[in-house]
Amino acid sequence: MADFQKAIEKLTAGRPERPEFPPRPPEPAWNPSMPSRGRGDTVAKVTHATGIAQVVHGVAKALGKDCGCAGRQKRWNKRWPYSDKIESLPYVVPCVSECEWITSERLIADTKRFCGTLPVIPDVIVGVARSGLMPASFMATNYHVPLYSTSCAPEFPPTPVVHVGNGWRLSLAGPHPVKTVLIVDDTARRGNSARRLVPHVKAHWPDATVYMAAIYVHYEAVKWIDYPAALYGGYHFLEWNLFNTGLMSKTITDLDGVLFPDVPAAVDDDGEKYRDWIANVRPIQHPHLTPIAAIVTARLERWRAETEKSLKRHGIAYKQLIMGPWKTPQERVEEPNRVADWKAGYYTGRFQLFVESDPRQARRIAERGPGRKVLCPRLRRLLNCKE
Repeated sequence: MADFQKAIEKLTAGRPERPEFPPRPPEPAWNPSMPSRGRGDTVAKVTHATGIAQVVHGVAKALGKDCGCAGRQKRWNKRWPYSDKIESLPYVVPCVSECEWITSERLIADTKRFCGTLPVIPDVIVGVARSGLMPASFMATNYHVPLYSTSCAPEFPPTPVVHVGNGWRLSLAGPHPVKTVLIVDDTARRGNSARRLVPHVKAHWPDATVYMAAIYVHYEAVKWIDYPAALYGGYHFLEWNLFNTGLMSKTITDLDGVLFPDVPAAVDDDGEKYRDWIANVRPIQHPHLTPIAAIVTARLERWRAETEKSLKRHGIAYKQLIMGPWKTPQERVEEPNRVADWKAGYYTGRFQLFVESDPRQARRIAERGPGRKVLCPRLRRLLNCKE
């Protein structure tokens, strides 16, 4: 009991001050998948994409000379920067390639790492609903501070700042002055939410210093985000929101392994066990805001009624359901690439993305359509994506 009382006294003794940080460590070597820090990076990306950089480097190497590309890139970045904020931060901001599939697990891991580098200790965390509450909740628990919520849809004013509640441990700690407030979102594309939410939250705590943080920040939004956890320079594919974005209207997707779990071998008998599994399996994704353009599945056509009933029961919105034309499961697998080639045939110009769960099939579909993007969650990669 004495130890418990000491712990409570420690919690109520006040908030720690802002820590001193060691010198900023060196940045990782530049590569074309990183967001552009300035005009030098943009030019370098163009020369890499067109092959000019490879030719210049090859000639310079043959002559035993330095082409000067790296130095020129650095000078141009310094002369025409997109933002100098990244350079001023006391921690290295990693970059996320647009070829990566960002899972919910990765989000929490990056949030945990971020907590170890954040140069402020917040008294309050404000999560931006909805998805911003995932990292915000983790951070509020990590710092043992109250969690609040607000939101900011483009066509509506920001919602009130509300306390979302807490458990008994935080209640025992008692109230403490709010000097530092950290707004947390999962992503920032252009910084529009930050521009509206910072003054909105500041009005709620007028005597506090309000900072804006986001886990994945596009370089165009950097100037509006006080503390980015990671940067990205192109598209981003997020497990927790992809299937309810507008991109679904131009997406063709696999069924089992993407929207539903893969069929267990024990029930894959094309009989009553299989029928019962279709009737009772629950989805792992719930797209319903924007209908999926097309679902293409190797399930046999004979199971269409059961499949449509399952999709309807779980509220999965789609426009077209394409099912396997084979008479038997044996016919379906007579040739190694039969299923993948059949699926690839439906990946026409009206689609922008194919989501395939099986790595071998995903690679085959990507090979059949050079330049056509294929997302494979198991590989955690976007295929046909230039690094």
